[in-house]
Parts: sequence; C-alpha cells; structure tokens
Amino acid sequence: MIMIMGPRGAGKTTLIKKLAGEGGFDVAGTNEFDGVCPAVKHTTGISLGGYTSSHGKRIALREIGSSVYPLWSNFLDDPVSEKIIFMVDGTNRLQVATACCQFYSVLSSEKVGSRKVALVVSKSDGPGFMSNVEIRDALHLDAVIAAAEEQQAAAAAGEPSTSCCLPAMFKISALNDGGLTELRQWMSSP
Repeated sequence: MIMIMGPRGAGKTTLIKKLAGEGGFDVAGTNEFDGVCPAVKHTTGISLGGYTSSHGKRIALREIGSSVYPLWSNFLDDPVSEKIIFMVDGTNRLQVATACCQFYSVLSSEKVGSRKVALVVSKSDGPGFMSNVEIRDALHLDAVIAAAEEQQAAAAAGEPSTSCCLPAMFKISALNDGGLTELRQWMSSP
C-alpha cells in the first residue's frame, strides 16, 4: 500500500482517480472519472483506491485527507504501508512554502523507517508552476538532501542517527499525463 498525503488541494484525489481511470479499479466514494479531467471533490478524511500497474501488480493507495492529515503517522503503524507520496500544488507558492514543515515531519519521522518517500509536485501544466529552483528553495530541498546524506553516512559508520530519508521527486500533470509514467515506475518498483 502507498500512502498519499499533503495539503488540501494538492491533487491527491485527482492522482488516485487518474491512476484508477487507466486500467485500474475504482476509487471508493468519489465522482466518476470523465476520461479527460477528473471531476473531484476534496477528500475529507481517508480515501482508499488503487490501480493495476503495467506489470499486472495491484497497488493499493490510501489518501490521507485534510482533516485526518495531522494523524498521518498513526497510519504507519500498519506494516502494509510500503511507500509514502507527499504532494504539493506547484502553482500555489504559499502552499509549497507552508508544506515545508509538514514534509520535514514526514522525512524525519522514526515511523517512516526504511519506507521510500516521493515528493510529487502537481499541476505542472498550470499557470505559474514553480521552476525547479523555486521548488528546491521553497521546500529547502538542499537541506533535506544534506541531512539525508549525513544520516546515511552516520548509519554506514555505525553511529546512532535519526531517521531522514532521501526522497524521489516528480512533477506531474493529470491533464496531459506529464510525469505520470515515471511516478508509476517508482510506485511499482520494490
């Protein structure tokens, strides 16, 4: 199972609907996929969905929506959660800047452990989409990378260290499928 979380309006439900609409199984409790652009209501709480990868692997998705987001780490008690996707809207500069603390809390959580984490910046086809440099600056990704490398070096040397993983990063568009192939490959990988 893959947990998908992030601020309200980041595109979590849209991503699940897009994946499910391309040869997968239906998303419970949301609108029907119209084939071009999903009609989406904001998820309040938890939404379960999934899809079948091109290799025939069924991948379950658990969206942690707005009102339940503060409880996200409780869902990691479930060993079935293998990966985490943290999403932000790349056209909403304020959201990206304020999501920085949430993203850090995910990366530094002991409960994340060895799970793979991906940062997904959505709406890459939207007006005002942030450049790579703007995204790196707003989310302080250079500091994230440095901390993850420092923790990996400490662990390799047998020194005690806190949890901090190096996330993968994807820019996606649900409208034109930009970045979705690469994200699907990451989701399907071991």
